[in-house]
Amino acid sequence: MEELPASALFSRDYPIGFQSDTIDIPVAAQGDKGYRLEYKVRMKKDAALVYEWTAPGVAAPEQFYSDLHGETEAGPSTLATYRQAVGTGANGFFVAAFDGIHGWYLENKSAAPVVVRLKLSGFYELVRPNAK
Repeated sequence: MEELPASALFSRDYPIGFQSDTIDIPVAAQGDKGYRLEYKVRMKKDAALVYEWTAPGVAAPEQFYSDLHGETEAGPSTLATYRQAVGTGANGFFVAAFDGIHGWYLENKSAAPVVVRLKLSGFYELVRPNAK
């Protein structure tokens, strides 16, 4: 049996503990304050996050837009876009490309408010959402 060298394996230790959270995020109907908002977490470079979100109650999937991205908080601005799509949910994981804040821009283009249920597990710190 051939054993791979440690440098070839994808394994890391993190300075913060593993955590899991389930967050309900109210998103207003289109045109109302809060129909566009961001929900973010703070992560260190190479930290991993597994996520699942759903937006039940949206009549047509094309009426709900999401953008999963990250940006640096200090120094030269760096932006990473992990995913952009329409639909009422997504499942996945990502590894932070740099130290910074990473998360979701959510936009409800429907006439009814929705509550997005976001489930997270990994190495992160929650950041308060801001409505736009």
